[in-house]
Amino acid sequence: MRLPRRVVEDDEAKVEIERAALAREQVSSFWIATGTLDPEVRAAAFPIGAVQGDSMEPWADAEIAIDATSVAFRRLGDDRYWLAQAPHGRLVVGIESRGWPVESTGLVTIEDLAPYVEGSDLIAARGRRRSG
Repeated sequence: MRLPRRVVEDDEAKVEIERAALAREQVSSFWIATGTLDPEVRAAAFPIGAVQGDSMEPWADAEIAIDATSVAFRRLGDDRYWLAQAPHGRLVVGIESRGWPVESTGLVTIEDLAPYVEGSDLIAARGRRRSG
């Protein structure tokens, strides 16, 4: 998830700027991961000149639940590899998936990150013991 940067005062404009920036990153990741990129997808994400359109126009619609509520995402790819993103409140949510169908995807908000930090620390400590 991304909290849009404070480049303009208008909250909606901030979200749209962040969505376009994330779309460019995601399209680059898609090309690196798959070795293919539809010219329409490239042109939408990386427009030539000053005219900016919808950077995700060629992407498909997808419904993905966030906290059990369906959210309209835009998706690029297939079940082997896909990317998606959507505005969600003041945030922009981006997803990258390999080998997982979009229909089986749902997100939940995690408030307490402590178990994840502890798990990361544990994994790192095990790695240091093996290599040290």
